Amino acid sequence: MQEDNLRTNFIHLDGKTFGKIFECVISRLDGYSKAQNNSHDRFCKSSSKRIEVKASRVFGFYEKINENNMVELLLDQTTNKNLMHDHQKEIYEWDSGICQVKTDCFDFLYYCVVFYEKIYIFKITPSQILEDKKINFSKKQHRNGNMGQFHLSQSTIRHHMDNYLHKTLNYKQLIAILKFNPN
Repeated sequence: MQEDNLRTNFIHLDGKTFGKIFECVISRLDGYSKAQNNSHDRFCKSSSKRIEVKASRVFGFYEKINENNMVELLLDQTTNKNLMHDHQKEIYEWDSGICQVKTDCFDFLYYCVVFYEKIYIFKITPSQILEDKKINFSKKQHRNGNMGQFHLSQSTIRHHMDNYLHKTLNYKQLIAILKFNPN
């Protein structure tokens, strides 16, 4: 029951709040402190490493809106988003953006990708982001060139799992982490 409530609430949370939750999760998992300034999310006191955290939800197939069906879809109460099931991740088309990545502002990026049954937590360095051509990092997100993005999809998730997977959590484990307060 708690797992279903958490899943449902994840779907409806705004992006900033969703991201803050995963900043706390990463801190509790790996023992990080709050950031020293606004350029990164967390800080590792023992190694003096700056930590950035991004999180993204993967939504399953739902009817795409167009001019012919928009009124029907907007007024239909049964139309809703659902997280994609983990076993579908390499079968069905999806796209999950890891955005506003400033590679000069952190030493490690944790990027969390949330599916219906599992949460994948990946860990990568700025040099890996820039050098791994399969990441397909684009610096063209904003005009100032200081910020970029990359995407995960059904065709790239395996590369991320094989090379950058840090931890996999189920929702029971996630709830336990969220309930644990080290302070």
